[in-house]
Amino acid sequence: MKTIMLTLIGVLAASAAGGLLEGIVVDSVTGEPLIGATVAVEGTDLGGFTDASGAFRIDGVQEGFVTLMVSSVGHGELELGIEESERSGIMIAMNPVVVGGSIIVVTGTGTPRFFADTPVATSVVTRDLIELRSDPDLFSILNMATGVRVENNCQNCNFSQVRIHGLEGQYTQILIDGDPVVSSLAKVYGLEQFPAEMVERIEVVKGGGSALYGGSAVAGVVNLITRRPEETGTMVELEGGYVDGGGEAGVAFTSTAADMGNVASMVIYGRLRHRKEVDVDSDGFSDIGRLRSESLGGSVFLNPAESSGLTLSGHYIHENRRGGDKIDVPDHLVDVSEGTETWRYGGSVKWEQKLSTVFDYSVNISGAYTERFSFYGGLGGEDPSSPDYDPAAGYGFTKNPLVSAQGKCNLQLGNQLFSIGVQGTHEQLEDRSFSEGIRAIDETYTDTGVFLQDDISFGSYNQYEILLGARVDDHSQVEGMIFSPRTAMKWRVNPAFTFRGGIATGFNAPQVFDEDLHIEVVGGAPRIIVNADDLREEKSAGYYFSGEYRNVIGDIPVNMVLGGFRTDLKDAFALKEVGENEFGELVFERVNESGAHVQGVEAELGVVMGSVSIIGGITLQEALYNEQVEYFEGVWSDRIMRTPNVYGNLRLDWEAARNVDVLLAMSYTGSMEVPHDTEDPVINTVDPTVTFDADVSWNMESGILENTLTVKAGVKNITNVFQEDLDQGAERDAGYVYGPASPRKITLGLELGF
Repeated sequence: MKTIMLTLIGVLAASAAGGLLEGIVVDSVTGEPLIGATVAVEGTDLGGFTDASGAFRIDGVQEGFVTLMVSSVGHGELELGIEESERSGIMIAMNPVVVGGSIIVVTGTGTPRFFADTPVATSVVTRDLIELRSDPDLFSILNMATGVRVENNCQNCNFSQVRIHGLEGQYTQILIDGDPVVSSLAKVYGLEQFPAEMVERIEVVKGGGSALYGGSAVAGVVNLITRRPEETGTMVELEGGYVDGGGEAGVAFTSTAADMGNVASMVIYGRLRHRKEVDVDSDGFSDIGRLRSESLGGSVFLNPAESSGLTLSGHYIHENRRGGDKIDVPDHLVDVSEGTETWRYGGSVKWEQKLSTVFDYSVNISGAYTERFSFYGGLGGEDPSSPDYDPAAGYGFTKNPLVSAQGKCNLQLGNQLFSIGVQGTHEQLEDRSFSEGIRAIDETYTDTGVFLQDDISFGSYNQYEILLGARVDDHSQVEGMIFSPRTAMKWRVNPAFTFRGGIATGFNAPQVFDEDLHIEVVGGAPRIIVNADDLREEKSAGYYFSGEYRNVIGDIPVNMVLGGFRTDLKDAFALKEVGENEFGELVFERVNESGAHVQGVEAELGVVMGSVSIIGGITLQEALYNEQVEYFEGVWSDRIMRTPNVYGNLRLDWEAARNVDVLLAMSYTGSMEVPHDTEDPVINTVDPTVTFDADVSWNMESGILENTLTVKAGVKNITNVFQEDLDQGAERDAGYVYGPASPRKITLGLELGF
């Protein structure tokens, strides 16, 4: 995070006529114009972005004294009073900050707030960081948020999940622009399916979020905020990557049109990606699966009036992945295959209108349709001509339509902001094997929630803030109503010190989760997960507090955060091996345990020293069931698996020259327990891992290539740290994977701008 400093260099005298207000915003260190800075007139819908010269122009401004609100990514924010005689030639210089102070976030409260002012602690992965990382998807990018880990869970097809404070992916609600349209099926490989071009930033709120977002928001919420155009142009990027034994190539584009007739803007993006399979230990079975994908999407923003707006968004994703052995041979003729072909169609329509300076409302409907052909199985060393072998048993088809609708309004009464809304979701999930009776799921889930929130600010300069909220849900899988309250508070002791704290609740309904639809294969036999007949919903209560220090010490902006957290789970879900079913599938049953808890502390530090920004975070925690859990027959533990007690990250962003950026990143994962399903199942304690990454971006700005060509290069996992005890052969436990998702990877890219 970064400290906020804004210096008004001067006001050049000239009289503004006809309600016009204009000026320029620059960086106080370099003197360079700040492109895309937001300048708005407080209490109105008047405002806009600065252009390529840092200039802004606002028409129709009321007479008399007005207050400007100015913000820019990577810099500060300002509430600046302007007299009517001072409306022309305003020059504003903004000092760089550590991170995020000027970013506007929405996930924590459901309403737009400056990052530094929100009462709900929020982590942000910015567009700048996404571009510097040069990753084609969101998998490794999320690892840059403190308290968040993204891990690979399958040796065959590389199923991944997000863990917030160590809790499994089923406990995290993934949103797209605040809408819960990432279903159980979409979450199976979703982090690799959503292209980086789709996302403007990622907001992470840790702790229960069901008071706003309903089910699954137990460990926290990950909100993917999609792109919005700030200027007109097109970027095309060519990418290549190499891992020992395999390569990767891709092409991506983003095209934006801003201020089309002052009433419309749009953004379109797309990506083609091709990744070759990699067999790290040369046993004939892939450790990184083959991947082919293409995606296309975009948004149109219509503003028929200054106080209203219509947003239309849509995306299409098609992906084909295959892992196992003999990748080019039909799935049912190899020893082990996990292969999927997935289509996803998603979109939303949102209308927002501000009826007055104190009242606004929004209505939106969003949805997604996902379908998948899959194969989970194989010969496992058996003879394909055997009469007991059914080649159709491994093939399956899944379809998963989901629709979500929401209406919400906000009322500002003095120092109180009231929010009330209603949200309904309807999801159908059908998953069937081509052989009768195997892997049959046909479920429909509905949830209707009503939420209310009161955000109260008081004291000098809104020094104190208290947020009270609750939601009531009627879920088709739960008897009775589910009540999810929360409270949060912020105390700004002085401009440098801010304290935050709160209590948040969450729930998980006993439905099918993402990992249920990823069916690991051991020796050609699928390993499936089923819910116990008497499975009850899971509830959580989370507690957090943090102290934040933002200041400039000498000439160095510094930001420090120290906080603590605890999440208690009631009727916690756990998996227990129950043997094989009549079809030879290895069955794990999801059951309720007495409870569990996750607690710990985390710290963040950021500094800016001239052209170098250093940001790091570390989490120390424990994640335990309240009683011992039997993972395998006779194998017990009270630990929540794959949850290290210590993990963190550190990154250095160096503007080495005016047109050269260098990003160095380190990630640390402490020792943790990982279940290993062998002939004699065990729980292994694996060693800590440390990985180092480096990315360089060179923007060539001379001659005919000015502002049109950027060269990128990177090395991920520089020291080539990778799991050394991978299982081998057809009988391997495909779920026994941990550590980095890939060995050393070298990347190259060219970005063309038009």
